[in-house]
Amino acid sequence: MPIDTDPLKPEKRLSRSYIAGLIVIVLIATLTHVIMDRLLLTEQHTADIVNMVGKQRMLSQRIMQLTYRYMLARNDQEAVHFQQKAMLAIKKMDQTHRQLLVNPRSTTYQKATDGIYFDPPSELDMQVRTFLGAAREILRREPETLSLDSPIVRLISERQVEPLLLDLNKAVTLFVDASRQSMNRMHIMLWLLYTALIAVIVLEGLFVFRPAFRHLFERTRELHELARTDPLTGCHNRRSFVTLADAFQESVKRYHTPCAVLMLDIDHFKRVNDTYGHPVGDLVIQALARTCVNALRKSDVFGRLGGE
Repeated sequence: MPIDTDPLKPEKRLSRSYIAGLIVIVLIATLTHVIMDRLLLTEQHTADIVNMVGKQRMLSQRIMQLTYRYMLARNDQEAVHFQQKAMLAIKKMDQTHRQLLVNPRSTTYQKATDGIYFDPPSELDMQVRTFLGAAREILRREPETLSLDSPIVRLISERQVEPLLLDLNKAVTLFVDASRQSMNRMHIMLWLLYTALIAVIVLEGLFVFRPAFRHLFERTRELHELARTDPLTGCHNRRSFVTLADAFQESVKRYHTPCAVLMLDIDHFKRVNDTYGHPVGDLVIQALARTCVNALRKSDVFGRLGGE
């Protein structure tokens, strides 16, 4: 079995976990942006549709009033005036009606109100087209040929328009309810994404940043120990010992406390190396260091300054 000797394996594993966490966070942020954008568009679209249906109500009443005024016009000039205004209102209402039923932007409205527009008992589409057709037919005829009792005039009477207005109200109510449900679902998705984002950040902290910082602190501690410790004996090296000695000297100067420095040298150490070899010489140095360390007090400092 091959042995994995990669010293950077923990760092690589943490890096992969960190990158994976970042990718998940980016995906969640992107989805959140998409849903928020869709939510805002839905709210704007709902307002537009409600405004269009409200315009239908207003136009239907305006068409009825202008048509009656056309019928009751006192002269040709007045009749033409009301006829033109009524035809313009009819055109606007017809365009709005088609936009509600055909325009791709009105798909949500169409799905929510399909039954009330095309199925009994409302058949709102038929009501609107009948109302507009009757109004056009009245405006094509001469005013003196029309009367309030004419069958064609009854089709735009208040009695006939009232159910149309009620069904328009029902349609917009259905659409608003459907839009509210859709927005509620998007709100729930936003909360789920927010929860997922917090969970990912917490997991990143627990399983990526926490181990990374712990590993960093351990490495820093190790480097600090290596920087101040003699690798052979484990005591202070020259740099660390001199730093501590300077600190002791400053303390002695300031507080006038007694302090002593003892320097040890191994006699005939070169003969040991030449006779038994450097490994044995290292053992001698380690044995001397252990002996000295065992004899030290807590306040004493022991270091290796030279080769011996």
